[in-house]
Amino acid sequence: MAEDKMYYQGELINKKDLSYAQIKFIQALVELGIKDPLKTNLLTVFMELSRNIIRHAGHGSIRIGRIIERSLRRTGLVLDFNDEGPGIMHLDKIFSGSYKSKQGLGLGLKGAFRMADRFSLASIEDDSTHIRFIKWIK
Repeated sequence: MAEDKMYYQGELINKKDLSYAQIKFIQALVELGIKDPLKTNLLTVFMELSRNIIRHAGHGSIRIGRIIERSLRRTGLVLDFNDEGPGIMHLDKIFSGSYKSKQGLGLGLKGAFRMADRFSLASIEDDSTHIRFIKWIK
């Protein structure tokens, strides 16, 4: 499995950064030929995870790319979210559905996990978080 193309890589610090990244994300979806309702669902995941960086860590980065798994002849959308914030506490409660966020619906991570074909999350308390989201499209 190899990343074939990077559509965008940049910092997420404020709403302006988020708006620009959102435009680049939508352009990537169009180039990949992704249509509704999947397009809307992926945009929701993107916005939830991006907002989490700004809201909880204050700053971070996003990478949007295309990934190819040649052995299975499939292409996917790959999203990497990174921050050096406080880490994510209560992961067990988040994924069990018993956690209620004070600032949002508490469904961002769990929803992304459900929608992903591959999902990895590494979070170190008081240090950083890295999320990789892959959705196969072809």
